[in-house]
Amino acid sequence: PAAPAAPKASPQQQLLQQLQQQPQSQAQQPLRPGAADASAATAAAAATGTAAAPKAPQTVVRAAVAPFNAASTSQLTLAVGDLVEIVEQDISGWTYGRKVLHTQLQGAPVEGWFPDWCTQK
Repeated sequence: PAAPAAPKASPQQQLLQQLQQQPQSQAQQPLRPGAADASAATAAAAATGTAAAPKAPQTVVRAAVAPFNAASTSQLTLAVGDLVEIVEQDISGWTYGRKVLHTQLQGAPVEGWFPDWCTQK
C-alpha cells in the first residue's frame, strides 16, 4: 500500500523554506544597490565593452520569532511566524518592514516599525 501523502506546506512555510535554502550572502544583501554594486557593474561594463544592465535590488524577508504589539500607527504588529520584508534597518535597533503574505492575499500593504529582536537574522 502507498504511504499517506505528507500535508502540504502553507504559503508561509514554502516561502520560508525557499529563503532558508538561499546562500547566506545572498539573503543578507541590502535592499538597495550600494555604491560598491554600482562600481562593480561599471567595471564589468568597461571590461567587456558593453553596458551592463543594472541589477534589481535584493529583498530580505525574515520570519518573526517573537510577537510585538504596535503602540502607535507607525509601528507594525507581529505574530510569531509572520513573514516581513525588511525595508530599512536603523542603528537604534528598530526595523521598518512590510508583511509579505498580507500584501499578496489582501492587497493593501501592512507596514511599520518593529524592534530588530522580533525577526530572525
